[in-house]
Amino acid sequence: MDRQGRPGGGLLTAIPKNASGRIIPTGFSHNFNQEILAVEVHFKDFHFIIINLYAPQGLNIENVKYFFDSFSIPVFIFGDFNLHHPFWGSNRSSPLSNDFVEWLQNSSFILLNSSNPTYAAYTGSASLLDLSICSASISHAVDCYVSESNFESDHYPVIITWSILDHTPKKIKTIDWNRIMSNSATVLNTNTRLNALTNKISEVIRDNTKIITL
Repeated sequence: MDRQGRPGGGLLTAIPKNASGRIIPTGFSHNFNQEILAVEVHFKDFHFIIINLYAPQGLNIENVKYFFDSFSIPVFIFGDFNLHHPFWGSNRSSPLSNDFVEWLQNSSFILLNSSNPTYAAYTGSASLLDLSICSASISHAVDCYVSESNFESDHYPVIITWSILDHTPKKIKTIDWNRIMSNSATVLNTNTRLNALTNKISEVIRDNTKIITL
């Protein structure tokens, strides 16, 4: 879903080739200051809903709770909610978060991630802004963890697995180019012979390259 009214990306929900899906019309106005993309997925004998959202000023649950509660099949809700609350480890409550927590505690949904930060500001502070929620009826079969690599973004990927879908782990190489450039500049500013210099640069690249399992 393309972003309207301001620069930047939008929302994307990718579906593998061995599954099918359709976009569910939401009818939400962009005046609600939130973007929502809902997709119904069909995989083997399973039907479920993935709701992808972005709320730059914080999710107002009053605008969307009836939509979230309207489905009779399992639902996953993922996104950047931009809410702070002690319920998921914050030391403060942001506007709109109390209403969201009240809805969540009285709904048929479970919050999957409630501890590890998902956002790292350039100042070094960290927050859990990207929430992952699923229907309580399937939560026993769902695992959630935050990737240790942010892939050079200010948000860390949140990985969700559902045991009935036979998840096959994938290995991805991640390279911290900013650290490589910084460390390489330090090496290049030293009086080092060419052979040793090449070895040191190779070591810098090696030290800042990781294989991440998703």
